[in-house]
Amino acid sequence: MYYKLDGKTPVPCTIDETFKTSIDDRRVALTNIGNIKISTVFLGVDHSFHEGDDAILFETMVFNRGDGGECKRAKTWLDAQTNHIDMVNKALEK
Repeated sequence: MYYKLDGKTPVPCTIDETFKTSIDDRRVALTNIGNIKISTVFLGVDHSFHEGDDAILFETMVFNRGDGGECKRAKTWLDAQTNHIDMVNKALEK
């Protein structure tokens, strides 16, 4: 249920190990476009809620867009990066 990053790879660990690092050490990407902030981070806690075999450990969120924001979750660092790029492109289209 708890994970830490070994480079860009999540590995199981204890709850104590999960939160030893700062958010900056768990950040995949951060983009500011005007007053919109897009942040992608490693969560450290499985957000799959035990639905499936793979842990969902990354989250991309859009803040200050005025429509309540948007959230996408991912299982891998690479998928999280893709989600981040997709959200940035979506924000640039508006």
